[in-house]
Amino acid sequence: MRAFFKSKKKYMISVFIVISFLILSYFYFDGDKILVSLRAVFSHPFALLIIMGIYLLSFILKAFAWKLYLRGIPRLSTCLMGVLYSLFINHVLPVKAGDLVRIGVMKTREKKIHASEAVNSVIVLRAIDLASLIVMAFAGIFAFEIKIRFSLVLLLAALAAGIILLVLLKKTLPKKLGEQYHLLKETMLGKNGILIFLFTFTSWILEAAVVFVTIILIANPITPLEAVWVNSMTVAGQIFQITPGGLANYEAVMAFALNAIGTDLQTGYTIALLTHGIKFLFSYMSGAIVLIMYPIKFNTIIQWVKKGEVNKNEERI
Repeated sequence: MRAFFKSKKKYMISVFIVISFLILSYFYFDGDKILVSLRAVFSHPFALLIIMGIYLLSFILKAFAWKLYLRGIPRLSTCLMGVLYSLFINHVLPVKAGDLVRIGVMKTREKKIHASEAVNSVIVLRAIDLASLIVMAFAGIFAFEIKIRFSLVLLLAALAAGIILLVLLKKTLPKKLGEQYHLLKETMLGKNGILIFLFTFTSWILEAAVVFVTIILIANPITPLEAVWVNSMTVAGQIFQITPGGLANYEAVMAFALNAIGTDLQTGYTIALLTHGIKFLFSYMSGAIVLIMYPIKFNTIIQWVKKGEVNKNEERI
């Protein structure tokens, strides 16, 4: 029953953010401005190539972190395929099921990695992801002195996200980490742990390049630190994803985040649409590549997702 109400609360917040996006669209959607901005971006193919290259590098760093956590046993290609498959699936399905497919890729390609190790590694690395984003988000709030200008919608969403995250971490991590305590201790203590955190943290900084370069091409530029903060707030908001790739959620949170540092809502809304479009393009391109390199039947993916959901439900009982 408690799990039911927790899921309902998360769903209500998700719907609230989607409604915020619809309101933004009603007031600020400008087809001509979006078209002009789109032409500005694609008229600089070299800049677009740089964006894609840096974005890819961010996922390579995530793959390195995963390989390190698993004591260097899996191939880097497996780790990268798993990460890119996860990205692709999250942009195809309305829920964040990518991690379940990421685990499936690791289990099927690397026989030396036990299933529980694969699961444990993804849980821990996701926790590090969230910790990195939270650090960036709160650092930015204090660094940029974001107070009154902060939108009520974004404040409520961020507060709710923090509460849900704490509940999930309190309930899930101790049990999961207890199952693989020795792996966690061996990996995260010492040099490897530092490298894993640095690779993960840096990967999120690199992802902000999509926002930074896009804004340079179509609007008054912001600083790299501001771009990192806006990206961290936007990605953290994806915990409430209920649409493929977090459509509507991404745009609403980014528009309000940009507004918080002085960008008008219409420009912020347009930037959010374009940067999200670029990320969708990258996810589908990378998804096509990994499907060619290591094809997985759609039925197999659905089975992995269903099995993962069943396990989650069992844990809640």
